[in-house]
Amino acid sequence: MDHLDDVILQQIYNECLKKNKYWNCIANELNLLPYSKETKKIFMLKYIKKYLGINTFIAGILSKSIFNCINSNKNNDEIECYIRIYDHLEDLPPLLPDEILIRIHKTVRILLTEKRNDIENLCNKGNEIACEILENDLL
Repeated sequence: MDHLDDVILQQIYNECLKKNKYWNCIANELNLLPYSKETKKIFMLKYIKKYLGINTFIAGILSKSIFNCINSNKNNDEIECYIRIYDHLEDLPPLLPDEILIRIHKTVRILLTEKRNDIENLCNKGNEIACEILENDLL
């Protein structure tokens, strides 16, 4: 990351830190930059890596979505909840790079189709996403 990128990310961080709609603020600030949409997505990825880490970010998005889904549908079973999450991820920030969207998609697909033992087997066979689910206690 070059110095200018660092300065831009720090300014966005300072501007949005105390705002209620944190991710919307970051996306709005990035949209003000005179860059292409792809470059703005690169900035979003750099922001996530610098201030959160990709695994923490994805765990946060999925945990919030699962919590909101289960709380709003106490009569539905867990599978229906995951299907709903798959259809509508809660508060997904704009300008997410494909790398993160793909990892979220793969994680939710695993949650939809596999049971814990199956996820442990996938992890033992080297599936990094299955291991992340276990390590981050997303089940």
